[in-house]
Amino acid sequence: MHDKFMKGLEMKLTVVMTYYNQDEMLEKQLECWNEYPTSIKENVKFVLIDDCSMESSLEDFDFSDLDIDLDVYRVLDDIYFNVPGAVNLGAEVTDTEWFIKQDMDTVISEGTMEKILDLLDDAPEKTIYKFYRINGTSISNANKITPGQFLIRKEDFWNIGAWDEDFCEDYGMNDPAFFWRAERENFKVEERYDLTVTIDEDGESDIKRDCSVNTQLLTQKTSGETEWSDDYIRFNWKQVEI
Repeated sequence: MHDKFMKGLEMKLTVVMTYYNQDEMLEKQLECWNEYPTSIKENVKFVLIDDCSMESSLEDFDFSDLDIDLDVYRVLDDIYFNVPGAVNLGAEVTDTEWFIKQDMDTVISEGTMEKILDLLDDAPEKTIYKFYRINGTSISNANKITPGQFLIRKEDFWNIGAWDEDFCEDYGMNDPAFFWRAERENFKVEERYDLTVTIDEDGESDIKRDCSVNTQLLTQKTSGETEWSDDYIRFNWKQVEI
């Protein structure tokens, strides 16, 4: 794997991706990553967080043919819509200055990844970058700035407050919650239409998408009725040997 030529190199960026029973879409992602040129692979690490998949666990996946720097982790507790917790785990184990929180159903091309790496050298402080999603065919997936896929410094992610895990166990609103807090802390969110990511609508996980409970929770949090939580990674987890 990556030990062939990357051992000892200091990486610039980590791609953090959560996974839940999406083995076919993961195959597409891995193929894309593996085809990146050496100039990208020498600067980018990859972290996969298996959010307690029951049907196609990453413990059973064969990563042996990959030529990338990849770490795989598995959440051991079955918590419904634990995406905030899984993202926080990815941010915790990341050891580069910057990381991308990448959605499983969007692919980052070689050209976009090269532009992202070019950004890092001169990026201003307290800046978060969002990407432009293309190829959508449905109303919900129309071409638009990605709601929850972004590029951020690890330190900034934690200074903002990470993803509030009170939003676990019900669907949605973790993205607007995070960016509401980022704005409160005077972070600039830069929407980059030149940083395109391609959506694959077959890559979404099959879950119930009802935001009503978390919409109410977000109102309570932003109004001050309920405090923001700093109780992170509320589950057991392990690194998967690959």
